[in-house]
Amino acid sequence: MQMRVRDLAALTAYVRLLGVSQRRLAGDAGVGHATVNHLLSGRRRHCSAETAAAIERALGCPSGLFFEPVDPVEARVLATRRVTR
Repeated sequence: MQMRVRDLAALTAYVRLLGVSQRRLAGDAGVGHATVNHLLSGRRRHCSAETAAAIERALGCPSGLFFEPVDPVEARVLATRRVTR
């Protein structure tokens, strides 16, 4: 399942409030630094449910506070737009 950042400004403000670096958050969540960087910079708005849950756990906040499920139709569109390298 794909998840979307609910409110980028709220997420980045919360991370700043905690004083956690992107690298520390990535390490605590067990995800790549690039993933956290792209989500916090707005370059990316979507991630897997596992990544969203891991980030929220690492931040010590309730599940679903910063991420919400993507509509199934939107998820299909996202799947067809994946970039291959």
